[in-house]
Amino acid sequence: MRRPRILLADDHQMLVDALRSILEPQYEVVGSASDGRSLLKVAEKLQPDVIVIDIAMPHLNGLAAGRQLKQMMPTVKLIFMTMNEDPYLVGEAFRAGASAFLLKQAAGFELIDAIKKC
Repeated sequence: MRRPRILLADDHQMLVDALRSILEPQYEVVGSASDGRSLLKVAEKLQPDVIVIDIAMPHLNGLAAGRQLKQMMPTVKLIFMTMNEDPYLVGEAFRAGASAFLLKQAAGFELIDAIKKC
């Protein structure tokens, strides 16, 4: 059985590295992007099954990038992450096509579960 292909998008390399080390035993982490514009290019090239997206990224925020990704790749699963606990962002993430929404404080523990439920 093929392992799900995961793309990570966050402008903090330490977090990307930490998420990669958590995910790689079970999933195929195919790449990463550090801003919204590069995320669109990388996602189109790599065609991941799941994209883990930071909401606050430079050049194009994660919500705007997520909306475009769902238009380009309607079956891709989006998992949004943020430090911001604003309920408005939760709603915006799901309107943008989110399959899951996680706070970064708990993402390491909850991310694998969220991917399984996608």
